[in-house]
Amino acid sequence: ILILILALGFISNTISLSILSNKKMQQVGCDVYLLHLTIVSLLGVMALLSRYLHMLLIQLYAFDNVLVMKVACLLLEYFVRLVPALFDWFIVCISVERAYMVIKNVHFTKLIASKSLKMTRWIVVFTYLFNMITTLHRPFHLI
Repeated sequence: ILILILALGFISNTISLSILSNKKMQQVGCDVYLLHLTIVSLLGVMALLSRYLHMLLIQLYAFDNVLVMKVACLLLEYFVRLVPALFDWFIVCISVERAYMVIKNVHFTKLIASKSLKMTRWIVVFTYLFNMITTLHRPFHLI
């Protein structure tokens, strides 16, 4: 069942990524947030699959190199904790962007859209960096 869920998630996220990566689709900030939300979802599916395969391989085969297993476990733990935080932040960014568009309703012009798009790119970079830094402490609790 898990493999089926992961396969469906991978397929749907790949289709969404191919649609949202079109430059014509990225005319307002909300579209950029949706693109990054899809990327984060795809990374989450890959991290979950990697963690499943890691646990499966540890159970099936006896590995001698404990350091490699520990580092892989720590990295997978980091990404499994990072992805939901990024997902939630991008959902909030989408909600704020949509509320901003509703407030600006009639007065939303191309100039405001271009300013919003520039600000969106900075917010995306800040969101990635902020979440990577604030999640960095999680793997060290496992050491």
